[in-house]
Amino acid sequence: MERALAVLTRIEDDVKKLKTTDVKKEEDLEYDLGLVMASDPNPLDHGAIRADRELYLHQLARDNCQLLINKLFELPKETKDDVTAVVLPPAQMRIPREKPVPKPKPLSKWEEYAKAKGITRNKKSKKVWDVELKRWVPRFGAKKAQAEREKNWVMEVPANTDPNTDMFAQATEKKRERVAKNELQRLRNIKRNMKVPTVGVTPKDVSKSSTSELTEAAALARRSTASLGQFSRKLPRDAPTKERGRRRQFGPSVGDTRGEVQGQLELLQTLGRRPAGGAVDAEKAANRVIHQEQRERAAGKADAKPKKGKKRWIPNTKKGEKQKKAIAKKAGKGKAGKGKKGKGR
Repeated sequence: MERALAVLTRIEDDVKKLKTTDVKKEEDLEYDLGLVMASDPNPLDHGAIRADRELYLHQLARDNCQLLINKLFELPKETKDDVTAVVLPPAQMRIPREKPVPKPKPLSKWEEYAKAKGITRNKKSKKVWDVELKRWVPRFGAKKAQAEREKNWVMEVPANTDPNTDMFAQATEKKRERVAKNELQRLRNIKRNMKVPTVGVTPKDVSKSSTSELTEAAALARRSTASLGQFSRKLPRDAPTKERGRRRQFGPSVGDTRGEVQGQLELLQTLGRRPAGGAVDAEKAANRVIHQEQRERAAGKADAKPKKGKKRWIPNTKKGEKQKKAIAKKAGKGKAGKGKKGKGR
């Protein structure tokens, strides 16, 4: 009896520790059950935050979660395969996307044809039964190639073929051509969907290309010169082609006063803007001006200072006249130079 009372007492104590599901708020929460979200418009208790911040936030989060769960339990329920779930209503808040909605992948040429003809694609199994090898063989992959080598370990040479022909190498070459053909078709689908010029993915047999593709290829080849086709000779009966690329747009020279004024105002606004870093660094600008003045002053002093080994000629003075005569004498153009055969040095 005592043991049963102890168990009941323990259960009552555990129940008392559990908090009730009935939570009361001054203002009810704002719910968006489609996104399983709720926002609390009630103001925070700053006194409780200063007393014990972690305890207050933990209790606030617990109460709000309890109110949200109570609302979810009020929704209609569905039971399927012993699993009970609630039916969420449509969301009220529209959350913006980080990236734009992806565009649907364009159909290839075969997919468009199959859609027009109503051809449905049935999913095939990964393995198929091989009658000759008597086992299941994968449809593609390394084990498929190994099974082909086991099955075709010998190949017959046709009667109209050279007996020394390597049929295995010929089969490998045909497979390589099929792979290249599939890759060419893939590039054609990309070109057709993205409207890329045909040059670069044309087939070997030019006769299979359409007239528009050949015309566009010829126009691109003509414009690929250094002069952008300005001096290229045009073919007879050459159809006009649309020029690709952006062209510069110039405003009218006369008659558009409003556009000219607007352009000048935009230019002045651009010049009047401050640099990207914010305000101008006044100290740096002052140091730069002082440095420039010092350089100009030093350059002026260097020009004013006479060079070593040469005397300055001072015109319209006695000293200057003596210097002039001395220079003429050394050059052989003065009085001392007369009477000699030469005219000086």
